[in-house]
Amino acid sequence: MEQTFMKEKKILPLVLSMSLPMMLSMLVNSLYNIVDSYFIGKYSKDGLAALSVIFPIQLLISALAIGTGVGAGTVMSKYYGLSKEKEAKETAGVGFLLSVCTYILFALISSSIMGIYTTISLQTPQARSFACTYGRIVCGFSFGIFCESNWTKILQAKGDMKTPMIAQVIGAATNIVLDYLLIFGIGVFPEMGVAG
Repeated sequence: MEQTFMKEKKILPLVLSMSLPMMLSMLVNSLYNIVDSYFIGKYSKDGLAALSVIFPIQLLISALAIGTGVGAGTVMSKYYGLSKEKEAKETAGVGFLLSVCTYILFALISSSIMGIYTTISLQTPQARSFACTYGRIVCGFSFGIFCESNWTKILQAKGDMKTPMIAQVIGAATNIVLDYLLIFGIGVFPEMGVAG
């Protein structure tokens, strides 16, 4: 990618070209929980209670993942500004390794305390069971969020705002379709309820 476009482009078009894709990505990202809540609300009241209890954990995952990515992206931007391509690439590698380590630590800790957390947060046994199942899936498979957040910030450090936006839109659309199919069990897809 051309590294001089930030020096040559006028300020308003530059701000719009970099902020609008990021704003759309954040909007699409919020759709994940809205769609999950909508479908689970139609499936089960206890399921909706379970999702509500796991939502703060999802926010914590996002905070850790995005924070790690932003840290790596900020350092990379500095190196790109100094025309130190090698150091920027090394930072990307370190950022990815840090994301993987953070994921492993978070998944282990959160999975081990999920039972205690759901017991103190919910009253009905069914809601606790749903929350444990959903929480362990969310935490165990959060590897994708940690990696995506890191890669997104690496691309944004180089000024590429469109690729992360396209990836998030595709991910959200896939989530909407799979949510419906896996929660309710349509066609060849089994009915998995909250786990779906």
